[in-house]
Amino acid sequence: MKLTPSRLMVLLLAISIFTIGCSEDATSPVNDTEAMTVTEQEDVADDFASTLADPDEGMIPLWMGEFGGAPLAFVDPKDGAVSTIADTVVRENRFLTVTRIRNFYDADGNMSDSYDSLTTVAVERLFSLVGDHEAEDGGRSMSINHQDSTWVDGIEPDSELHTLNGEGTRHNEGSFESRLHDASATMTSDYAWTATDIEISTDRETNPFPLSGTIAVEGETYHYRTGPRGEIERTHTVSLTVTFDGTQYALVTMEDGTEYYVDLTLGRPHRGRPGGGGPR
Repeated sequence: MKLTPSRLMVLLLAISIFTIGCSEDATSPVNDTEAMTVTEQEDVADDFASTLADPDEGMIPLWMGEFGGAPLAFVDPKDGAVSTIADTVVRENRFLTVTRIRNFYDADGNMSDSYDSLTTVAVERLFSLVGDHEAEDGGRSMSINHQDSTWVDGIEPDSELHTLNGEGTRHNEGSFESRLHDASATMTSDYAWTATDIEISTDRETNPFPLSGTIAVEGETYHYRTGPRGEIERTHTVSLTVTFDGTQYALVTMEDGTEYYVDLTLGRPHRGRPGGGGPR
């Protein structure tokens, strides 16, 4: 059969389509950058809820306490306590290693490696949280690398408020069962965040949650799924803001205005504020 120019073009096009289709196998994921779906956005809200407030892996438990949820407190070494520059705690049941470094400062900006109740007014804290987290209910399995630096003002003995500012990064990689819809998610997330004027009461019995302040978050997420052409990787940029108001539920506002609430006790996401303001 003689190949006319039109038949030749059809044949070349067919070969090109076949070649592209064969190249998109499980070893070379297709990168899909279409707009984030509602399901994917809920996955981001779910993942960040754990990043923010999960009792084992969350930022707030690190910031609000000295491991295990104890109140943010400082003991003067002159009273018999051991001066602490760096501490390493291994949570063997969750395979997470927490490293904390503390530097104390007086009103003139002079640094000390120990707290002095007469002169210390601020503390710089460096936290590292690295390892694998397996939720007790089996609903989340995640490799974590969290690094942050926070500055806490107002730590004099008679202070009623600690004010926290800082920044940091977080890398999560793994899978979890969604708590907002009936499905599981496999994803990687990279967040960079800045905390601004988060006020924490020294009276933790009366005010156990941050009274005010915000966290601005930017990052990227990578969703993985298997489609007709093999494994597909969907990449999205993320921009969200966390707002505290002294209650158990922090408001998370996505870039498009969609709102979620995070239970600061459990690190659990909700579509609306539990008890009012929208569906749970």
